[in-house]
This record gives sequence, C-alpha cells and structure tokens, in this order.
Amino acid sequence: IVLSPSGKLYVTGGYFIGGEYQLFVGCINLNTGNFIWQKRYALNYTIGGKIEWVNNQLLVSFEHTTNGSNWSNGFAEIDSNGNAQTVRLVKFNSISFENLPSGINSALSSKGGWGFVGMNNGISTPNMSLSMLNPCDSNFCTIVKTKFNSVNNTGITLGNTKGTMYYDGKFASNLTPFLKDVGFNQSDQCIACVQPIPTRFNDSLVCKNDKRYYKIADYAAKVLWSDGDTSHTKAFSLPGTYTLSLSNACGTYRDTFEIRAFPAMTAVIPKQLEVCNGTPVWVNGQQPLNQSYAYRWEDGSTNALRKITNLGTYILTTSDLCGSRNDTIRVFSKLPLPVIALKDTAYCELPVRFTQRILNYGVDVIWEDGDTSHIKDFFDLGTHSVTISNSCSFKKDSFEIVLQSPPEKVLKDQEYFCRENGIVLKGRQPNAGTFTYTWSNGVKGPENTVRNQTTLALTTSNACGSRTDVVEVLMSNCDCEMCIPNAFTPRNADGRNDGFKPSLDCKFVDCKVKSSYMRIYDRWGAKLHDAPISEAWDGTYMGKIVPEGNYIYVIHVVYDDMVSGNRIKTESGCVTVLSGNNP
Repeated sequence: IVLSPSGKLYVTGGYFIGGEYQLFVGCINLNTGNFIWQKRYALNYTIGGKIEWVNNQLLVSFEHTTNGSNWSNGFAEIDSNGNAQTVRLVKFNSISFENLPSGINSALSSKGGWGFVGMNNGISTPNMSLSMLNPCDSNFCTIVKTKFNSVNNTGITLGNTKGTMYYDGKFASNLTPFLKDVGFNQSDQCIACVQPIPTRFNDSLVCKNDKRYYKIADYAAKVLWSDGDTSHTKAFSLPGTYTLSLSNACGTYRDTFEIRAFPAMTAVIPKQLEVCNGTPVWVNGQQPLNQSYAYRWEDGSTNALRKITNLGTYILTTSDLCGSRNDTIRVFSKLPLPVIALKDTAYCELPVRFTQRILNYGVDVIWEDGDTSHIKDFFDLGTHSVTISNSCSFKKDSFEIVLQSPPEKVLKDQEYFCRENGIVLKGRQPNAGTFTYTWSNGVKGPENTVRNQTTLALTTSNACGSRTDVVEVLMSNCDCEMCIPNAFTPRNADGRNDGFKPSLDCKFVDCKVKSSYMRIYDRWGAKLHDAPISEAWDGTYMGKIVPEGNYIYVIHVVYDDMVSGNRIKTESGCVTVLSGNNP
C-alpha cells in the first residue's frame, strides 16, 4: 500500500480469475473505507508486489511468468486514475530474473532509478543478482557506483547509458507482454526518473512584524519564487499568495501557498452589563476565530466562560501566538422600573385620538392589544392598560378616555342652613372628566363650607367650556330637629327598641309634620320599607325579619307652616339591625 499526498490509499496485489492471477491496483477513500476505483491488468500470470507514489503517478512492481517456471520482475507506470502508461519487464533474453518473494525486493532511489534484487537462473548455480534502472540524465542525476557481491562473488558495474536497464552488467531487453484487457502505451523514454523532490508548503499565519521561514529540501533542484528569488531558504513577512517552482532535467514541480496575517483578537465581552440584583450571569470571553488562545481572569481562572455572582469590575486577559489583550467588564444592578403614571383624558366630541408615550426606551412595552410600541395612538373610549418590563420585573398601569360634556348647573339658587350648624355647598359635576372649580370667595375645589349668610358664585370649567352658578345662602332659625337612632333590636321583641323611626320632639314638642316619608334600603339598593315617619320600621321585609347588619335610610320631612326656619329637612345615614340577645 502507499498513501498519496492527497490522502488516498493505493493498494496492489493479485486478482485470481480464470486459473491465473492478474495484476490488481485499487484506490481507497480513507474517510469511508470504500474503493474509489479498482482495476486489473491481464499480463499472463502476474502478481503485484510493491507500490510507490512518484511524480504524481504510481510505480508498481510485480512478478510475472508466462510458463509457470521462469519468473521475471516487472514494473508499470500508472496514473492516479488507474490508467497504465508504461510497462516493462526486467529480464535478460529468455533467462529469468526472479524476485523472491514476489515483487517486494525492490527499492526506489531518492536520486533517481529503481533497483531490484533477485535470483539469477541463467547460470549453473543460481545466485543473487542486482538489476538497476538508470536515472534519466547522467549529467544531472548522480550515477550510483556500487558493487554487489553474489554467492559466486561476481562483480557488478553499473553503466551510465541513459534509459537502459542492466542485469549483471549486461544489457536487458524490453519485453512486450501479451495484453488481454487493457492497452499499454510502450515508450522508449526514461523510466522511473525522479523529478524534483516536492516541497509542499501549507498555508500559514504570520504575526505583525514577524517572519515565516520556508526551506527547500531538494538542493539539487533549481528554485524560483514568485518574486524572482532563487534562494533555497526564504523569509516572508507580508500576507499574500506566493508560488514556488522547482525544476531539474526530468521535470518541474510547482506549489502555491498563502500567508495570512494572524487575525487580531477582538472584544467579545461588553464593557458594561446590567443584571438583576442578586441574579448570577454568565460571561463568555471565547474568541470567535479557530486559533489557540489562553484565557486568564483577574481571579486566576482560565476558562473563557465565567459565572459572575457579584457586582463589580472583572478583567479578562486573552493571549495567542502574537501577544495578548485585556478586556474589562463592569457588572452593575439594573435600575428599578420607573413609574408609568398614565393620565386619563376626556374629549368633548368624537372622533377620539389620544397619544400615550412611554419615554423610557430601556424597558419593554406591551399594550392590552399586544402592541409593543413606546408611542401609541388610541381611538376608542374606555379603559386601556399597558405593562412595562425588563429582565428583572414588570409594572402595569391603565388610563381612561371618556367623552365629556360642558359643565352643567349643580347648585340651587338658594340654600338654607341652621344658624348653629353651617352648610357645605357641593358643586361637583356628575359627569366623568377633569373639571376646575373656583368660588368667588377664593376657595378651589367642588365643595365650600359656609357658616354665614352670603351670596357665592362658582365657576366650573373643563375642555368643553365653562359656566358660573350663583347661590344665595340663607341662615334660619331651626326650631325643629330630628333625632335618629343608629341601631335597634327587632328580633328579641322585648318592647324596647323593637322599631326604627326618627323622633321629632327631641328639642321641641310642638313640631307638627305636614308630609313625610322614610325609606329603607339594603346594601344592594333594594327598597325594604317606604312609609310616613309615623310608621316605624319593624325590621322586616316581606314578613320576615331581615339579617343583622347595616341598612340605609332616607328620611324626608316637610314641617307644618307653624314651624319657623327651614321647614324642609332630608336626612340620610345607616342604621344597624342587632339581634338583641344577651351574650
């Protein structure tokens, strides 16, 4: 077997078919182990022995016979696709030159030529003999002067005739074997001539201000670099593509190689990194290029990948064949999410178009409809919401878009209050929206507490307009008052506090009522009782006593004309229904 420079494996041997061996050569793909091609050559009874790779072709030695008794050495030149170019037998006339065992006693000379050692059957006592294929050019290649002592001590002198073969100092004739399957192109040209010894250079990298040296091993060959230099040793410092030509009398060898600048290391870790407080983070300082790098952090660790659990500053030193670089990363905690504070808004008429802005572009935004824009227009009334987040937390907020009307009248023209109590004037607008309230006495806001008789003006404004209401506040003597209990016990029926109604004689006894009503509601607004105040509520609804708890009352009384002061009173509040049982 022989391994070619391209990485293919070539094998030779014998292929037995039809009662005889044929020379066999095959090419194998080392990655898969499969044959790329297989060929056999019908040269009578022939067995392949040794195979060599020379000058981009195969030289195969073999053992050959035509009659089964006289064996001869032979060799063939075969290209890389298995096509035979030249076939020769090493034989002196009909006398055999036998190679034992078959085909392996041969060697290729680095100076040119191929030698065989075999057994000479041409004399009475067979002995060891040498056959040598001469180099191509005796003026260039070195003629090997050697002496081989056989058993009978026969001396061998090698001649220098170009392209001939010698056997025991005698000329050996060429033999054209009988060919069955393939045709061979016989040639009188030089056989097994060694061309310049290939010097294959791999592509390489060179550091800045550094040099790469290349040395030619074959000092007998003429050298020509692409820049015209003819030195056998050459230094390169600049990137580029270079060619080499080696030549001698037998041929020319060419090679092309590339020198590239060693790639500079790059910054692969950020200078700053925000993390959630207390959350570990992995930092990878691995250089992206396929080179040999050494890594060392400031704590002595040597892995490019590092888990950082504390805030602070970290330094990574990366080294290669050309030098080193330092990268610094500062790990700090993310700031808390800002307050969103979306504002409600009101429109006086349709259509609606309202723009909301999340101006912190360091957070992720998602609105209720899935939109992720930081600035968004809204065209629909109602409540809208947004969620902002980062890798640590999230916040949610909402706002409302309402359709607003101009301010409307909410104050009466006249209001009465008892001298000793004062009155709270309530001017809040009933509709949703943003309003401003300004009273003529300087009070801001919808409510104004008055304790003296006066006349006040309230100006109410919004985006849809403004209005001013005037109210006359009159003070009166209130001769009659209502006293309203805050709890009663209808369930125990003991004759005390079994019913609920206001008392009109808590201050004066002569408080006659012209008309009145008392209404009771539960917490859901259902009316449970509606009757004049003279009829107490017995705590029942539809014939059953209501559960314990709080209930709402509204009491309206219009006093008789004989009562002075404010004769119309309306009171509301809560009354508690208790069980009345002793603990």
